[in-house]
Amino acid sequence: MNIVALSNRLASKVPHWHELEKLSKEDKIEVIALLSMSIADAEEIKTPADRTKEMVERCCGSWVGEQSAEDIIANINESKMSKSEPVNFG
Repeated sequence: MNIVALSNRLASKVPHWHELEKLSKEDKIEVIALLSMSIADAEEIKTPADRTKEMVERCCGSWVGEQSAEDIIANINESKMSKSEPVNFG
């Protein structure tokens, strides 16, 4: 569908379509945002910063467990120490 046909179709559905066509790009974006918020809860519309924060929390969250950080470090250090007899190559 070409732009003229689309414009004519919208003009029949939207009473002030021709006035909307005359708005600046910024004003059109603002109207789009207001219309979007009217059909969706404002909380559902997330900003890029909100999406980034949500992704970081989901993918890079902190460890949740019963051990303290000191206990975890002690377990790691204990596992580094060999408990077997040294190998004799002689």
